[in-house]
Amino acid sequence: MTLRIRNQFLKIFTFFSITWVSITSLLLIKSIISKQMMQPPTDIRTFPFPWANFFTECRFSAIVCSILILLFFAIGTTFFVTRHLKKTQSSELIFFFGFLIGVLCEAFRLLIITFGLWLTFSDTLLALGKMILFGRTIAALSFFFAALLGEPGKRNEIEQNFVILVAISALISAITPLNTIRITSTGMVTICFPKMISTFKAIVVIISTFAFIYNSKRDEKPAFNWVAINYLILFFGYELLINSDCIITMVAGAFSLLAGTAQYLMALHKIYLWN
Repeated sequence: MTLRIRNQFLKIFTFFSITWVSITSLLLIKSIISKQMMQPPTDIRTFPFPWANFFTECRFSAIVCSILILLFFAIGTTFFVTRHLKKTQSSELIFFFGFLIGVLCEAFRLLIITFGLWLTFSDTLLALGKMILFGRTIAALSFFFAALLGEPGKRNEIEQNFVILVAISALISAITPLNTIRITSTGMVTICFPKMISTFKAIVVIISTFAFIYNSKRDEKPAFNWVAINYLILFFGYELLINSDCIITMVAGAFSLLAGTAQYLMALHKIYLWN
């Protein structure tokens, strides 16, 4: 994939992300005005806090703000890459947009809350749950593909590798059963085998981290060690935000995601700018 084609893709992605976030934001505003929003039950919390206080108490406003942070983060990051990294010949950037696609899928969680779909057990709720799971899967696998298939020698295969990334993520989300009867405090349909998905995600993160470190030794580029560290920081922030239902996880997640992403992108910029 040439820089020209990639930059055209960035423009299309920017338009799509702005349009998508604008639509969901307008629906959110409409539901707030019409008082249609309903807080999901709080009996299922991804991060249980037995010492509930001001910072750890489940708050509906923190749930909504965490989703909005993710959505506007995707737009802001797209503008940052378009403006500052348009000459950076990094294959990892393409897979990073797979991560941003996963981030944008969190808007479906906002739709579940906005229209009170968690009160129903409809096919629509199931479909939205599958889309959210697809987003979380591609967000994790995108760094796995970036670490293993982002080397310069595989740049000619970047398009087909990205298609494989999307296909695998879609397959995993399609075959994973969801329970529409039980809804988490963050508005997500519960996964029937949560430990299996958590273990899968942990394995992907570990392999991706060590793959970045291996790339550092293989290519004799110590900056890849910083890529690995910042990847862990940004992904930790992402995980906090997608499961956030209180102030402390919202603040910590936002800070970690923003700081990790900025350093991750700039590390790639330094590695590939003059290649």
